[in-house]
Amino acid sequence: RIRGVPARYVGNPLLDIARPSLSREAFARKHGLSASQPLVGLLPGSRHQEVERILPAMLGACQMLKNKQPSVQFALGLAPNIGQEGILNQAQRHGINPAIVAEERYDLMAHSDLVLAASGTATLECGIIGTPLIVIYKTSWLSYLLGRMLVKVPFIGLVNLVAGKQGVPEFIQNETRPGAIFLMAQMLVSPGRPREAVKGELAKIPGRLGQPGAAQRAAAEVLDVLLQHS
Repeated sequence: RIRGVPARYVGNPLLDIARPSLSREAFARKHGLSASQPLVGLLPGSRHQEVERILPAMLGACQMLKNKQPSVQFALGLAPNIGQEGILNQAQRHGINPAIVAEERYDLMAHSDLVLAASGTATLECGIIGTPLIVIYKTSWLSYLLGRMLVKVPFIGLVNLVAGKQGVPEFIQNETRPGAIFLMAQMLVSPGRPREAVKGELAKIPGRLGQPGAAQRAAAEVLDVLLQHS
């Protein structure tokens, strides 16, 4: 009502849909993975320029992680408009052979031990599911500077904006160095205090978004307004 317009928050519809459909064992079996070995999920975004800027840093970090922990597996979630062949070639040049997950993004999020995600809705979806993640954002410097001038927000990741604090690490622009991402990934993929701290923060995310059933409540609000003016 700040602007004199009545408003009511009905919740976030992601609470109703951000959940896996397969067990970890079934997901691993479908994609040629081991359910007993650690899994890192990669979500580099859905726009070509976004993927071009972010994926190399992700793959560089994953290469370092694989060298340090050979048992780590990788699954790469790709949007339908992103060609697989070029991405796979790029991954293999980094010594990585990830499973390609074209669908089942929520299964990838839920069954990964850690997700490297481009800033966007995926960060909030991971937060709802509860999987530790690292948020990565890189765009042209002009776009970044313009964005910073026009939009004043303390964080890039939706999950941190909802939390009101930096509950998960963010790597932005020149911070998106493979070595830096690797060091953070190494801490979060394995059991320990850093991982548990992030999981504790993520456990609070669903409660901040309200209750499931947002779509039904929104429809009920619209129907109520229509009936009042009929």
